[in-house]
Amino acid sequence: MKKAILLRLFIVSAVAALICSAASVLIEQRSYESEVRGYLYNTVDAICKTADLNTDKNALAKQLASLYSLDRVTIIRSDGVVLGDSVADFRTMENHSSRPEVAGALSSGRGDSIRHSETVGQDMLYVACRASDGTVFRASMYIRNINSRVLTTLPVTLGAIAFALLIAVLLAGGFSKSLLRPVRRVMDGISDIEKGNYGRSLEPVAYEELTPLVGSVNKLSGAIRATISELRAEHDKLEFIFDSIAQGILIVEHDTRVAHVNKAACLYLTGAERKDGETLFDYARSSKITGAVETCLRDGASSVFDYENEQTGQIFGISVSPVDGEWIQNGAIVIVTDLTQERRSQQLRREFIANASHELKTPVTSIRGFAELISSGIVNDSAQIADYIVRIKSEADRMSGLISDILMLSSLEENGGRNAMERVDLLAAAHEVVESLMPLAASSGVALSLEGTGGHVSAEPENIRRLLVNLVENAVKYNVRGGSVWVSITTQRGFCILSVKDTGIGIPPKSVPRIFERFYRADPGRSRQTGGTGLGLAIVKHIVSQLGGEIAVRSTQGAGTEFIVRLPASR
Repeated sequence: MKKAILLRLFIVSAVAALICSAASVLIEQRSYESEVRGYLYNTVDAICKTADLNTDKNALAKQLASLYSLDRVTIIRSDGVVLGDSVADFRTMENHSSRPEVAGALSSGRGDSIRHSETVGQDMLYVACRASDGTVFRASMYIRNINSRVLTTLPVTLGAIAFALLIAVLLAGGFSKSLLRPVRRVMDGISDIEKGNYGRSLEPVAYEELTPLVGSVNKLSGAIRATISELRAEHDKLEFIFDSIAQGILIVEHDTRVAHVNKAACLYLTGAERKDGETLFDYARSSKITGAVETCLRDGASSVFDYENEQTGQIFGISVSPVDGEWIQNGAIVIVTDLTQERRSQQLRREFIANASHELKTPVTSIRGFAELISSGIVNDSAQIADYIVRIKSEADRMSGLISDILMLSSLEENGGRNAMERVDLLAAAHEVVESLMPLAASSGVALSLEGTGGHVSAEPENIRRLLVNLVENAVKYNVRGGSVWVSITTQRGFCILSVKDTGIGIPPKSVPRIFERFYRADPGRSRQTGGTGLGLAIVKHIVSQLGGEIAVRSTQGAGTEFIVRLPASR
């Protein structure tokens, strides 16, 4: 290994010496080239000021070249035409206005360039200057004449290289010994690393002295790589689980810096799945949340509260608790739970219970009142008692219908109406419903008709029947004497289209958006007279929605209403 180190140090020294020598030669060449360019500029400037422009230009060029020891002098007119040249026949030379040095002289008064001369067939350094009358004088020297001076320094340079290499050989022996000592120390240190420290994997080498060192490092590297791979897999698994949690989790350090945040927390608090932020204030926009976290970090106090995002209307449950451990000290964990649906369901249940209680209270009160009148003996007239009994029965029927609709709506919400899905003939079902409602239509003076090409849907038969009964019965009840109801069943582009159109009283425009709400009545007085519960259209909407369909309504007050239901056709 000592010989290898010695050889390498010698090679490095040699290369360094050669590079330095080449750089010196290049610098010398550039310096001399700059010196020659300056000399040419001074010479050409002097020629421009002192030359007799009235003499023969070709003779003048030869005279100036000889006088100033120039390799070549060219005299050029302002339009680029050559008037004289000390080397070549100026009459055969092409226009020189495009030559870089001539173009520079014509535009700015002076110019130079180094390039290959097509006329003399050699590389030359050109310098041009424009005289007062626009004539351009150009002087040049061969590059080989410039390089010849540089070559005179080559023996000295080679001698310096040889001396440097000799010194390098003498020093390399001492350096090789000093290099081996730290290598042995590093080998001992890496052996200690194998017992529990970290290292890196080394490729096998040909040096016998380094074989134990490389073996130890490679063993350690393999163990470290395996450990890192396991840790990375565990980290990825925890990261995946963390981001898959529906609840938002935000872990804050004692200085309000965010140690970790999952996707749900970003989405709930900022509206984006991912956000680049460093502190709590980059994520939490609510002073209520930041205040609770600051209190927790300061006092270690936990808190639980609701937070409503005013922009989105979402409601979140916020839980702030202190957390302390080896991985984080005096921190806080914020858990964000989306309670929007739960709170809205609670509100709907409260409204539903209130409305149902109100609707049931009326018939119960009526039944109780009539029963008390009969049982008290105040009413003795048998005809009046019979009337009260009829009213009690009517109110009981109304209450029974209301309870039935409530149970129906509850069943639809509970299981989606998919207990016994069948292929239902919509036209046949409509025919049965229309037939059953013919007596009601006749007593109301309403003409009821059915037409269509038919169609089949996948649904629970009882739900389809309830949908048809509610729509057709409403069309009859909210009609006028002498009016009409048309029921139509068609199939278009994979959908069954059910249309129920009437010539009834219509729906006020302000009520159209709300007719599918529970217990909403566009005409409360008439609805109660006809025995309506206020849940029929809510049930219809539930059935249509759960079958993947759509329902639309067109109505003109005083001119009639049309309900159009689109349900996916069953093949």
